[in-house]
Amino acid sequence: MGQRFHSLPMVRLLSDSTLSCFTAASFNHLWSPSDSFRVCFKTSEAILDLTYREADIGLAAERPETGNVAARRSVRIAYAPYCAQDFDQQRNNNWVSLGTDVANQRWKRWTFEHRGQFITNWVNAPRSMFDLVKAGAGVGVLPCFIGDRDPGFLRAGHVIDELSHHLWIVLHDDERERESVRAVADRLSALLAANAPLFCGFTGQDPL
Repeated sequence: MGQRFHSLPMVRLLSDSTLSCFTAASFNHLWSPSDSFRVCFKTSEAILDLTYREADIGLAAERPETGNVAARRSVRIAYAPYCAQDFDQQRNNNWVSLGTDVANQRWKRWTFEHRGQFITNWVNAPRSMFDLVKAGAGVGVLPCFIGDRDPGFLRAGHVIDELSHHLWIVLHDDERERESVRAVADRLSALLAANAPLFCGFTGQDPL
């Protein structure tokens, strides 16, 4: 059986670490043991570029302007400030921020670009920021699909409208007609659409 699986074609799905958390947790919506292909979940914080075919399908915050790709517009992603459930916002006003050297998206830059924020902890990876915020280190800007589905987080402010953007499902044009690639892309599109309220920030509760 192992040899049979090793001979199956691979579909490579690339996204950043925040979206990888979602796709990995939802893998049963993207692949099943009866499929005649395998799926490789790849993670990169770099701006998506399929020029060298490092993936067959990618998730991007912006529609690619160049390259031999096809793009589908998907859900809108919202962002808001979050803190730990037991974080005392009346006594503490400290924030957690991603470092300037890794902030290649607007939501990653928002905290340090607003000079009024008292930043006491810096990190170089989104997952580390999520863990620090959840541990009570301070307030941090998170995607709503991360903050609203985890009971360890509490919204510390309203959705930051200026950060909202559409997510794009990007396929390399030479690969998009492959049956396995189309199948994963269609399932991914349906999965994201079914979770649109979560991504848009509609399922969370704003602070009073």
